[in-house]
Amino acid sequence: MKNRWFILQLFTFLFITGLFGVLHSFAIPLHTFFQAEVLGLPGSFVSSALFVGFILLGGHVIDYFQHRKKATFLKHPLWSKVPFILLAVLLLSAVILTVLFTSISLPSDAGLSYRWVVDLFAAYFTLLFYLLVLSIMIRFGEEVSAEKTLHRAYFSSLAAYILLVFFV
Repeated sequence: MKNRWFILQLFTFLFITGLFGVLHSFAIPLHTFFQAEVLGLPGSFVSSALFVGFILLGGHVIDYFQHRKKATFLKHPLWSKVPFILLAVLLLSAVILTVLFTSISLPSDAGLSYRWVVDLFAAYFTLLFYLLVLSIMIRFGEEVSAEKTLHRAYFSSLAAYILLVFFV
């Protein structure tokens, strides 16, 4: 039943969007709460790791439901070209974002009042990175089941993000 998977995908998208809205509305209390150290890690690391984890999980679940809806989803011939397309889109987006933020004069309180824009860009780049990792695993990885490929892409993306933030 293909409609069931579409409804689950839509529910996942709406849930992540709603979670994004709720987190935005409670941004200041959460920011204050996560200023303290949690498990010996700085609070900003914990809050951003949770945000990226939820975004990656949402993308992963939507892709998993798409695979359940159509079993040949990850076998499509377009996946052989997707790593190069996504890399170009990622680089072009980064250049546009850099030019945009360096050419616009922002007010001093832009961090809190325009936080949703920053979060939206973070979600966009996080999902692009996840799709890039998934496409590289499909193109160059070993032949395993689609579920394993999706799970590996999710955990690899999450691990790469945590290592990137932890070591940079």
